[in-house]
Amino acid sequence: MSRRKPAPTAEGGTRVEIDYAGGERLTMNMGPQHPSAHGVFRAILTLEGELVVGV
Repeated sequence: MSRRKPAPTAEGGTRVEIDYAGGERLTMNMGPQHPSAHGVFRAILTLEGELVVGV
């Protein structure tokens, strides 16, 4: 994964774009947006591009 130079946004923040060629595995957390309404759930996903390869 490589990072590009940060670019300012119209709202005054900073956006950093990340290049992803798809050859690496990404690990990310997935859970509800509102735990008090939907219960506590956390899944740790391993992604290879758009494909989930592990939970």
